[in-house]
Amino acid sequence: MVCLQSISIDLDVVPYRDLETALRRIQAPYQAGSLITIEFSCLASDIAFMSTQFILCAIPLLPRAFGSRTKRNLRTSMLLLTRLETIVMLLLSLSCRIVCVDNVSYRQATILQTLETELGSNKNKRVDCINNFGIAGWREERFMVAWEAALLISGKLVRWKIILKKPQKLQ
Repeated sequence: MVCLQSISIDLDVVPYRDLETALRRIQAPYQAGSLITIEFSCLASDIAFMSTQFILCAIPLLPRAFGSRTKRNLRTSMLLLTRLETIVMLLLSLSCRIVCVDNVSYRQATILQTLETELGSNKNKRVDCINNFGIAGWREERFMVAWEAALLISGKLVRWKIILKKPQKLQ
C-alpha cells in the first residue's frame, strides 16, 4: 500500500523574484499522485498598480512599528505583484496538474475576524500579545488584522487555494 502525501504551502511568504523557483521546489520531493495545496493572496483583478485602492491594499504589508513577527507579518509584497492568472500560467508551464481552484477569501476573512476578536476578548491571547509587543503593538496587530479582513470581505484582496496533483511519472 502506497501512502500518498498531502502538503500545504502559503506563497505569501515567498518573495516575488523566487516564485518560480519555489513552485519548482514544491513539486520535487513528493511522489507521483501526491496532493499539493497552494494558498496565496493577491489583489482583485480590477485594481490598478499604484492606484488609491492599491495603496489601501498595501497597508497590511507595511513594516510594523512595534516589531510584531507573526507568520502573517513575514509576508512579502508578492500579493501586490501577482494575480491568479500569473500563478496558474506558471503552474501550467511547470507541467502541474491543477485539480481545483477555490476563492477562499471569506474563510480567510473569518479567520482574521476571529483572531481580532480573540486578541480583544481572550485574556491569554491579549496578555501574550501585549507582553511580546507592548500595548501599542497589540493595538497595531488588532488594527492590521481587522483591516486585512475588511479588504478580503470587500473583494479588494482575494485569497486563492489551488490544489495540484503531482503527475504520474511516464514509463
